[in-house]
Amino acid sequence: MENIDASIIIATYNRRDLLKLSLHSFNFQDYNKNKFEVILIDDGSTDNTYDMIKSLDANYNLIFLRNEKNRGAAFARNIGLKNAKGDIIIFSDSDCIVPPNFISDHLKYHSTNSKICVSGAIRWKKVFSNYYKNFNTMQLTEFKKAAETIPLFKDRLKCINFNYDDNFKILSKDDVPNIDKYNYIPSWSEEYLGKIIKIFGKDLKNFQYPWILFTTGNVSIEKKYIIDAGYFDQRLRREEDWDLGYRLYKNGVKFIYSPELESTHQEHTIINNREKKMMNSYKMIFNKYKDYELFLFCLFIENTIDISKLSEADAQYKILLQNKYKYSKLIDRFHLLLKYRVNSFLESKIKSDKFMNIGTNFIDTNLKNMDSFTKVFKELSRILY
Repeated sequence: MENIDASIIIATYNRRDLLKLSLHSFNFQDYNKNKFEVILIDDGSTDNTYDMIKSLDANYNLIFLRNEKNRGAAFARNIGLKNAKGDIIIFSDSDCIVPPNFISDHLKYHSTNSKICVSGAIRWKKVFSNYYKNFNTMQLTEFKKAAETIPLFKDRLKCINFNYDDNFKILSKDDVPNIDKYNYIPSWSEEYLGKIIKIFGKDLKNFQYPWILFTTGNVSIEKKYIIDAGYFDQRLRREEDWDLGYRLYKNGVKFIYSPELESTHQEHTIINNREKKMMNSYKMIFNKYKDYELFLFCLFIENTIDISKLSEADAQYKILLQNKYKYSKLIDRFHLLLKYRVNSFLESKIKSDKFMNIGTNFIDTNLKNMDSFTKVFKELSRILY
């Protein structure tokens, strides 16, 4: 076997039908099939995933590993990392259909740059390869819109005698080469992370939270930097990718966005207790780092402050720190308010329309050209119950 240039790591759990199309998309890579490997870690699936794998027609190196018990995505990906032969690790998800240039373009960035993390996950490009009758309200609304506005998708639904009362397989592996004719980008995704690129550019210059681009649906990095950062935290059942991304960022890894690497996400039902698992992970992450920069991030998680404005506020705060003696009282008050807000967030307290009288006048009279920081400071003084 030739030397492996890249190891693609995919963790899966009960996603057989979606996984089949995802794995099939690697058959169309424009990179030498003998110089990459796809490591699939089945994390205790109960939907006969292995039977599908045995019948899969893969023209590349596919390595199948299995946990008999479900241990979580972090545990599964760490197994993949420890078995990976490539120096470059590319993460993909079991519900993602990758473009033909997926591997070659990821590797292109690493051939000309050092200590970088390359992300292709900004816009939420979606496709309904399957219909599930227990889709939530938002998914059902988007499905109906796709059925009305995408001609080929509309025709396919007619061909399969689709109705909303049953589960349906809509697309097959034969549709993978033409997946762009079936997918779409919801408008809200442009306001989510797409806005970051419009403001800070593909190299994310001056963006204070680049680590949020470390999402395991589409990201690559040299394996040695993951080892240095300590792998995924296996205690986390959600947000394990952001957690590792944050450590990589603290270790000096530079983050880059590449629009040509966008993959297509296959819609699926939402897991049970998702919100509870996310909150448990946030508690562990905040307690682990106790970093003001990470604490500020709770304002984005709760949809209070736009991520670009939060980044600007963080940058402005770092300017204040350069003259911490002049602004010592302000900085102390800011830290007290931030700790209060984080604790309130973790306790799921409700925001009121009342504010603490703890220095907002001081902000107004002592700071100029720091509107974003001023806005955040005032928001942190809000009372929560």
